[in-house]
Amino acid sequence: MKSKQGKRRLRVGLVHNWPGARNSELDIILRIIPILQNLGHVGVIIDPMGQELDVNGDRIVPEKAFDSFDLVLNLHYLNPKLLSGLSYTVNWNPLTYITDNPITKQPLPIKQFNFVADAFRSHDRVLSAGSDVVDNYVNALRNGMQPNGLAASKLSFHTTIATPENVDITNVSHQKAKVFYIGVNWEKLSQSKEKVVRHDGLFETLDASGEFVFYGLREQYGISLWEGIKNYKGELPFDGGKSIVDVSRQCGITLVLSSEQHRESGLVSTRVFQACAAGTVIISDKNPFLEKHFSDCVYFFEYGATPQDTAANILAVVNEVKSNWDQAIANAKVCQQRFLQKFALEKEINEICTQALNDFDVKQSLIADFETSTTVSVIVDARKMSLDELSFAYEQFARQSVRPSEIVLIYGIKQRESVSQWLARQKQGLQTRLMVSDSKLGAFIKEHLDTFHSHLMFYVVNSKWAKDHIYNLMLCSSQDSPIIYAPTFVEYESLLSAHETSEFCIKGLDGGMSRIDENVLQRFGITSFNNANFLIKTQCIVANDELLKIMQYFSLGVVFIIAYEHWRKTSILPKLSHAVSSKWCTKEEYGDLTFNQYSAAKVPSDLYRDRNFFSAIYSEVNPFVSERTAAWELQQQQQLARHDVSSEYEIDAMRASLGGVSSDVSGLTEKFDSGDFSRQFSLFVYLKHLLRNRPLALNVISKLHGLLAKALKI
Repeated sequence: MKSKQGKRRLRVGLVHNWPGARNSELDIILRIIPILQNLGHVGVIIDPMGQELDVNGDRIVPEKAFDSFDLVLNLHYLNPKLLSGLSYTVNWNPLTYITDNPITKQPLPIKQFNFVADAFRSHDRVLSAGSDVVDNYVNALRNGMQPNGLAASKLSFHTTIATPENVDITNVSHQKAKVFYIGVNWEKLSQSKEKVVRHDGLFETLDASGEFVFYGLREQYGISLWEGIKNYKGELPFDGGKSIVDVSRQCGITLVLSSEQHRESGLVSTRVFQACAAGTVIISDKNPFLEKHFSDCVYFFEYGATPQDTAANILAVVNEVKSNWDQAIANAKVCQQRFLQKFALEKEINEICTQALNDFDVKQSLIADFETSTTVSVIVDARKMSLDELSFAYEQFARQSVRPSEIVLIYGIKQRESVSQWLARQKQGLQTRLMVSDSKLGAFIKEHLDTFHSHLMFYVVNSKWAKDHIYNLMLCSSQDSPIIYAPTFVEYESLLSAHETSEFCIKGLDGGMSRIDENVLQRFGITSFNNANFLIKTQCIVANDELLKIMQYFSLGVVFIIAYEHWRKTSILPKLSHAVSSKWCTKEEYGDLTFNQYSAAKVPSDLYRDRNFFSAIYSEVNPFVSERTAAWELQQQQQLARHDVSSEYEIDAMRASLGGVSSDVSGLTEKFDSGDFSRQFSLFVYLKHLLRNRPLALNVISKLHGLLAKALKI
């Protein structure tokens, strides 16, 4: 859509990760929206899944979900790219927040950290907050890649504010000046016995001097955050920072404190920019960002050995400021002008939108190229699908930014009349080839291989494709990577109302984005992957004689066999598209049903036939396969069609008794609902790991565990 001036009008999704919470991220979003409007664009507040929120950060009623943004701006690093359109994310968190748990300060579990890395990799651009340390680290995680054919650029986005309506310099006298401080002492909320309150004793000492006034959240979870501080003045309105600017200007001096993590990474909070905008004298600890950009106009203090020593150092600086008040006011003016010239929010948003417009043009050009130069046949095996499920599938195809060249619709002879009548009613304008067949899917593909277009895709019931699903897969396709895979997000309905939306981002992806590695290929973990998320160059099937000999005997697993045989021939694994452009929706509670469990539970016969044949073909030539045959047989006998993880790695009942936490040597499943290491230990899982290469012993121990579990009803 174009504005009256002829420039494209961007529709921007602004992601708030904490629906219902009024925090600094929402505060920044509320500052961005009027700036977008002034630039002729539209801003919509959403959660990571595209659910619209109101100005209070609450989900609107009735709920509206969108997948139609030109640009999605993520204000938290734990969001992967989950929506169509350009996706930018911020990089303003300290390095230790990325690598460690911010509360416990302990390193993240491997799979959770991999999720963080994948989230950074998934976005089209990462916006810098001025920290070389953090920017270089994230660039390393992204392997220096610039996806989507976009030219590299250095875009900045700080935790800053817009230029105030009135740009005044404080005019309070040094006799009446007070030092303004606003913040939240979050450490007081810690329940840890070893908790360390960052400023314990500091505020009390400063308060006793009579030079300070304190503002901030009064209490949280019933805990008073300012108990004992006589000059605590209360909370300020949540108005985009206007009140903070006004009150700090009236005080004349502002104290800005950085956490140790922020200082180590050279990052600052919004408080710095609010103080600059207000034209107040700034007193701060030595943060590398301030030393780089404001060293000539900010007053720095040193931390002492104790909070009381630090307080004495701060008070000495306060005395210095008041003793030479005219110079201090002149320094405040320099700070303000530098903020206006380099860091005002409207300047950064304008630059981001300008880049987004350029990126949008590049994307549209790529879409046009794909539609003419790359053709896709989507195979839909409708022989076990209802007409409602088929209609849902066609909705996904019709909304694609890059439409399939054709739909190859396979149906049974008894469906001929109903499918034909259904197709006649469709109005999406999708080219469809009706094919009647009673063959296995693999045999059908082999028989009609020379009739397909240059690329093949497959559809699985209830898969919900984002608008850019095919487009994102094509972006990853190359001569060296003929098979592309995108992760599936399991959209649990109950998780959509979660307060911590990053929680369902992690859970919906089972802790991380699935990579198809050698281990999982040899384990024949076909239900670990959604067939609807593969893009396969037809030529890699045509040119593989070994694959052509056996593919006709596989049904559900033929797509996996294509990937497996291609890897055996070329040593090239399927390439992962980091954009999460496919969802699988369920109303079930997390832990009860996943995409993997559903697919296996619905087709256990086909699953086991395919795996039996896989084992028979490869067990003699592949020791990895032969080692697992006993475990697979046991699993098949017990009908444990869960994650398609062999029983040497997972026993659901035992995992449930351990609080839902499972950890195995393959890193296949790590849940994050418990931080207690002792609950993650399973003697049985450990024994199975030791016996993984001894099938007979493994069989015996598994049977013993089955009897014990049955007796104890666990």
